[in-house]
Amino acid sequence: MDNEKKINLATWNIRTMLQVGKMREIAEELQKWETDITAIQEVRWKGSGKINKPKYMVYYSGAEKQGEHGVGFTVTKKLQNYCMGFEPISERMCKLRIRGKFYNITLISAYAPTEDAQDEAKEQFYEELNITLEQSSEHDAVIILGDFNMKVGKEMNNKLIAGKYTLHNETNDNGLRLCQFAEMNNLLISSTIYEHKKIHKGTWKDPANKTVKQIDHTLICKRRASTIQDVRMLRGPNCDSDHFLVRAIIKQKITTNYEKRQQKQRWDINRLNSQEIVHAYQENIDTQIDKTEVREDINEEWMNIKTTMANSAKEIIGIRKKERNEWFDDECREVIVEKNKARNKCLNRNTRVNTEDYEQKRSEARNLFKKKKRELLKKKIEEIRESKEKKLTRKFYKGIKELNRPYQSKSAVNKDEHGRSIMEQKEILNRWKQYFESLLKTEIETREIKGQDKEPEEETERVGQETYEPTLEEIRYNTQYEKWKSA
Repeated sequence: MDNEKKINLATWNIRTMLQVGKMREIAEELQKWETDITAIQEVRWKGSGKINKPKYMVYYSGAEKQGEHGVGFTVTKKLQNYCMGFEPISERMCKLRIRGKFYNITLISAYAPTEDAQDEAKEQFYEELNITLEQSSEHDAVIILGDFNMKVGKEMNNKLIAGKYTLHNETNDNGLRLCQFAEMNNLLISSTIYEHKKIHKGTWKDPANKTVKQIDHTLICKRRASTIQDVRMLRGPNCDSDHFLVRAIIKQKITTNYEKRQQKQRWDINRLNSQEIVHAYQENIDTQIDKTEVREDINEEWMNIKTTMANSAKEIIGIRKKERNEWFDDECREVIVEKNKARNKCLNRNTRVNTEDYEQKRSEARNLFKKKKRELLKKKIEEIRESKEKKLTRKFYKGIKELNRPYQSKSAVNKDEHGRSIMEQKEILNRWKQYFESLLKTEIETREIKGQDKEPEEETERVGQETYEPTLEEIRYNTQYEKWKSA
């Protein structure tokens, strides 16, 4: 990645990721608008973890029950190697740390309670946000992105914190709480300090009265306020949410000091079911070995044979390509394009005809996604049936295992002995060292205790008695005796 390139951050309340194909749709939409890291709200997934895809990665932090709140981040492939760590805090908050050249970046994705929520829920949210901020490194550029469900007015006492280009005239209760939190922690509400058209300020369209409000915001510590160059709302991106995407452009140099992981290659052993491939592989090995000279050193000779076998396998068998169950094809993308066109018509002219057309396109897209996923499931079942008929036992059981295997989220958190999340590489390595040392120490102590409980065994050999290795005749005699005895 170019060190001088700007990073596009964003925040987006996506409403849900439970629908079929929604994660893929959102990822391609963010890729089209060139957003590198996006804080997402209302994911509605259960638990926490990460999902690694070829072009992006999703970190998420949800509730114990599926369908409630949930926050997370989507990170493009080019920035995955710069992620230092992810910390799921609650269903309303999570934290991601990015490695920079001169200083690191701590990103917090937040989803605040609504204006009508009880005061206890609001106080709990800001108390949790305050603790998360205190636990972040003071040298980092801390950026908070999310849906705060609040309005900041143009009052004089807000200008030092929020600027003068907010969409609203009066501050509501949630807005007052956020302003007090920002002032207490020396933060700046950067989403309201840049001058834009009114059409590029509103982030949420109220479905009740069709008014647009600015409730999604971006905050940054004043010490690094110059890092952000612009914040504005984008009307183009669509995921069937009533929220618009808010993009923040930051200028930051990213460090390049990381080790690139080498992916382990696996051979396509399914091709060995063909006898022609087997014979070709054997002949290729024989030909290559005949061309090479025999080495005197056995280690060099083994490395020669190993290299020959690997080169022959690469040439004849080939490397197995990782199969992904991709049902999201060009037909799905075309449906999304048509749906987005209908939505743009609604944005330009919100008539009943345009609204009905958009709802119809949304329904068609959902039905197509469900159909594609059902077809993929039928294809899997058919492949398992064919494997059984052809007596391909290994492939058969592998297909059964993949079909019945429940989803297991990958943990993205490392914790110390006190249960606190750690993100630094050195701290993580030291924590693993401590864990294995304590584990091995416990096993040794257990063995010593068991050894003390037992009485010392009597010596079976007399002191000074010499022992000799058995002769060949003795071995033969004992072998014949054991055979006769077992008969």
